[in-house]
This record gives sequence, structure tokens and C-alpha cells, in this order.
Amino acid sequence: MLSSFELVKSAKGAWLAQFHRGNATTDTYNIPRQAAESLSPVVADLVFRVCEAVGTDDDRIWWTRCVERLGRGAIDRGLGLLKEAKQNGVVKNPGGLLTKFLKDIAAEAGVGLN
Repeated sequence: MLSSFELVKSAKGAWLAQFHRGNATTDTYNIPRQAAESLSPVVADLVFRVCEAVGTDDDRIWWTRCVERLGRGAIDRGLGLLKEAKQNGVVKNPGGLLTKFLKDIAAEAGVGLN
């Protein structure tokens, strides 16, 4: 938030605007997702498939964000890469590996996941 500003002369004689910050505003409320605002069936199905593939649903919020931002094609591609990695050897952390795959896919597509 802008507190004030002033015009000052630089050492070379040019006029500059100097801005002063005030207190940052903060949101005083948080709107939680209501039970009635459940996920669409397509998103819910993909999140279920991801949770099933990684073996736990502890990170359901993260997987939901990934599904909503990337879409079905990218999620299917990530799950395919995870399945291939599992077939080729032991995967100690399937959730971490899938996250890496999805972040790589998101970077290719120019989509932010954070």
C-alpha cells in the first residue's frame, strides 16, 4: 500500500518520484470451500486415480490443484510416466516422483503449479 510519494532531484539534475510504502493490507477473511461446492465428477475421478497411484490420499489438496490446472491429458501422461517408472524398478516415493513429472509437464506447457 502506498503511504506517500515525493519528487526529488537526482545528482544529475533529473526529477525522480520517490515512493514510500505503508502498511501492507491483509485479508481478514478466508472463504472455505463449502460442502455443496464439491469437485466436478471429472476432477474427482482424476484425483482418485492419482491418490490410488501414489498409494495415499494425504496430499489430496495438492493433487486437486494439479488436476484443475493441468487437465486430463497432462495427468494421464504423468500417471503413465509413474507407471513406467514403477515397472522399471522400485519407486520409494511415488508421490514425489509424480510431482516431479507433473511439474516438468507444467513447465513445458507454461502452467504454474505453486
